[in-house]
Amino acid sequence: MSNQFLTFSERQYAGAVLEKLGQAIDLTDSQYQDAIDRYGSVGRFLGDPTGSLYIYNPRLVPQGSFRIGTVVRPDRDDCEFDVDTTCWLYINLPNSQYRIKKLIADRLNSSATYQRMLKEKHRCWRLIYSEATHFHLDIVPAVPDDYQWLLRLGVPEKYAKHAIKITDNRNSNYYDTTTEFPRSNPEGYALWFLDVMQVQADQIRNKLSIELKMSIDKIPEYKVRTPLQRAVQLMKKHRDQLYGDNDLKPISVIITTLAARSYTDVMMHQSSSNLFYDIVLKIVEQMPNYIEKRNGTSWITNPVNPSENFADKWLGEPRLEAKFYEWHNRFLSLLKGSEISKQFEAAPEILNLSFGINTVRRAFGVNSQDTDRLSRLRTTASVIGSSNAYTNSEGHITSNPNGTKNQEHRFHFNDK
Repeated sequence: MSNQFLTFSERQYAGAVLEKLGQAIDLTDSQYQDAIDRYGSVGRFLGDPTGSLYIYNPRLVPQGSFRIGTVVRPDRDDCEFDVDTTCWLYINLPNSQYRIKKLIADRLNSSATYQRMLKEKHRCWRLIYSEATHFHLDIVPAVPDDYQWLLRLGVPEKYAKHAIKITDNRNSNYYDTTTEFPRSNPEGYALWFLDVMQVQADQIRNKLSIELKMSIDKIPEYKVRTPLQRAVQLMKKHRDQLYGDNDLKPISVIITTLAARSYTDVMMHQSSSNLFYDIVLKIVEQMPNYIEKRNGTSWITNPVNPSENFADKWLGEPRLEAKFYEWHNRFLSLLKGSEISKQFEAAPEILNLSFGINTVRRAFGVNSQDTDRLSRLRTTASVIGSSNAYTNSEGHITSNPNGTKNQEHRFHFNDK
């Protein structure tokens, strides 16, 4: 059940707080553009006609949180964020995972610059950029998978056709010439996630086109943030702040999948309220509804591979499931707590603990000259719900009668 004890203005104010935090959690425009430029340069290098990979028609594409718009900015600016990519190589199997992974390493090592940055991980190659850049690029080697098996499981072709086979140096057959590779489909998953919120994303894109006086096709994807994307960013940031590097913390794909399934239901049965706070709260409340029980086993289905359970490790390690519910309860309590829904003069300590002190400072300018930003946010939320709202010559809403009188708002408050 949603929080029935908050008035309209309190919910509106809480939504403004969450939106400010969401903006502070997102990467800056320059960080996005820098990352795009750098993985673009790597992609061009890998596919250069004079290079050793050219005959395999390499294609580097983003995946993961960067692809679906849920990347989380570190609390401290001197910490790294990561950009995940897949490098498609059009090679027929059987082959060996080792050889396919080595082909990419050989090409990167042919550049003195990339050679210095290169580090091997289990499933990918990592390029670690300079300290001034504060991000690293992960490149997952991949070859196309015959996706007919997914079609037989009922996966739509628009998602299934992006299925790939990847490499993992922990596999017992890593050096064997075989067709048995680990399977994945990050692009299919991304398309599913983006389809879930397409209507809202298109509406936001149209609005931005008008505000920025820019054609719709010129709006960068990182400028468009739906309530679903913001909710996932807030949840991931809250999880990271609470648990850090704890291996038991809920994994991102579980949070993202449950949130997307919940969002579909929320938007389908949405009442007259479209407040950001109400939507986020309902998403979080309903997430556990999409955890199935199959023969006593918790099951979170991969939407682009019904045979895969994202919660498969919960069976062998019960603390993983317990940690998920612990985190979920704490985030839900935060949303319903008075600290975020009541108007405040200074950022409550609970926000610092939940999202990081630097994130809160970025959101509300606590350490900047604009120290009254929270106060103005509080005042505006209160004034627009009164009959004494005026718009001054600068377009700001105030209670000062030296302006244009606003029409009285007849909000329906829920004061039960």
